[in-house]
Amino acid sequence: MLLVAIALLAAAPGTSPASPAPTTVAPAATAVPAANADSKGIPGEIPVTARSAEALQLFREGRFKALNWDCPAASLLLKQALLAEPDFALALAWLGKCDVGPDGAREIERGLQLSSSLPVTERMMIEVLAAERRGDDEQIRKLRRQLVDLAPNDWLAQFQLGVQSQYDYKSQAAILHLNRALQLNPQLAEAYNYLGFVLAQQGMTEEGIAAARKFVELKPNEPNAYDSLGEVLLLVGRLDEAEAQFRKAGEMKAEFWMAWVGVSYARFYRGDFAGGHEAMTVARKTPHAESEMRALALVDAWGYLGEGKSAEALAGIDALEQAGAEKKSSLALAWARFERAEMLLELGRLGEAQAQVQLSRQSLADAGAGDEQNRVRRSLLVLDSALGVSAQNPAQAARAAADLAEELRRAPSNNDVRSDMHHAAGEAALAARDPARAVEALSMCPDTEVPCRVRLAAAQELAGQPRAAEETRARVLTLDLRDNVHRGEDPAALYAHLKLARKPRAATH
Repeated sequence: MLLVAIALLAAAPGTSPASPAPTTVAPAATAVPAANADSKGIPGEIPVTARSAEALQLFREGRFKALNWDCPAASLLLKQALLAEPDFALALAWLGKCDVGPDGAREIERGLQLSSSLPVTERMMIEVLAAERRGDDEQIRKLRRQLVDLAPNDWLAQFQLGVQSQYDYKSQAAILHLNRALQLNPQLAEAYNYLGFVLAQQGMTEEGIAAARKFVELKPNEPNAYDSLGEVLLLVGRLDEAEAQFRKAGEMKAEFWMAWVGVSYARFYRGDFAGGHEAMTVARKTPHAESEMRALALVDAWGYLGEGKSAEALAGIDALEQAGAEKKSSLALAWARFERAEMLLELGRLGEAQAQVQLSRQSLADAGAGDEQNRVRRSLLVLDSALGVSAQNPAQAARAAADLAEELRRAPSNNDVRSDMHHAAGEAALAARDPARAVEALSMCPDTEVPCRVRLAAAQELAGQPRAAEETRARVLTLDLRDNVHRGEDPAALYAHLKLARKPRAATH
């Protein structure tokens, strides 16, 4: 699975009179076997400052779990580290990263308070986590670039920037930094996770699959390795093989819910809707955090809509909204109402969709600040622009595009915002009955932004470019993407793919 880019590595205690003086744990002199690569120092690594060897070891083990998208296990280990050393700054900050509730914000803030005496690179690691929590897109990217400049031989700093580059659609930069990380730490299995996806996405199919298989080779007991191989195989259309790898990951660790999302996608893409929903039922059998339950519910709901069962799809959103209300989660309510608005627009129920957008914004106003809140806000703006087309209200679409242009001005390094801005600008052009300008704007969205590419095909038809429209739709159907639902995104690629396909596909081998 493609993981959220993370900032890790250092921790330092406070200096109470009863505490022994902190010591800097220097990197080891030689590389270590893969099984121990995350628990020993590596030449060039940013040093870790700590008093307690036990806390340091637990922290490193927790970091390993977090690198492989196992926040429950990571949180347990980090809490144990903090029992051994309560003022372990980075352990507090990373625990706050894993804890999406209000306690997480307090933990990160406490880590920041304890970081003032740390070396600058260690302190910056915590500052990245704090910027993520605030949703400060520009600061996140600025700090990651600075870390690579300050510590060019630190494998994790290179890895972080490679992952960030991948998320920002900067494929060549991602390949550069991920390979640099592997030069510094050849046992860094997780780098092959991202390399596999980026290479396959660039058309280097066999190289991408080979990289994903290297992840499995280095981490044969890690479910995420098999999940990542499944994702690359899914991307290139080898659906049966992808499902087998996803199933292996899910069976290795029942709580590894994204693997069952992969199984579901492989089945949905083959037109096996009953099998896709069955996979979601399996995924729900283990306890999940609120955000995870939301992701699973959305895959199910959008699968139903792609199947043509709108009543079942909307019932899934109703259940999602009810769960958010019971937990008094404003963010969950904002997401549920946004999703309902998207579905209602798809069903041509324009007035109801507009009303849900307003309700979503009201909930979002009570949800505080953060990266996920930013995604909801930007998603609502893109939806506003599409609603402006359907309502024949060019002013509404233009306002949304202008608001996203302002967002990009504040965060020019964030290519997610850039893509949203191009999408909204294309919708605004369609609302203004200027399909040629719409094609120009929508063409700027990356291939992986499937809803934008679907709108590009529509704009190309209106602009008198039927062959280009056919090629755009064909390209969408060659990319069997699994949406980043673990990042708060909805299954837009899944639904768009199903909407274009409209008929079952033969099994592939």
